[in-house]
Amino acid sequence: MSSEPTRTPSATPDPPEVQPWRLLVVDDMEAMRMALVQCLQLSGYEVASAASGAEALELLRTQRFDLLLTDQAMPGLSGLELTEPCRGCTRTCRSCC
Repeated sequence: MSSEPTRTPSATPDPPEVQPWRLLVVDDMEAMRMALVQCLQLSGYEVASAASGAEALELLRTQRFDLLLTDQAMPGLSGLELTEPCRGCTRTCRSCC
């Protein structure tokens, strides 16, 4: 007979549900934008997209994203200009633009 105490399974809490990252893809070239969106969705990310910097700003004002992926050279508001209003924002910042 074994001298080791009998172990009973301990009640472990369910791990917290992990939410997928929310990404915003911005590109004026539809083929590039759609290819990137599809690739990221297949990788398990939740993805929104915008065809212009102005459209992206509207989404950034109303929704929360974990990461912004943007084309640098777009007509109108460039990708670099798009990132300026978002600098210094934290994940808890709901509306930073």
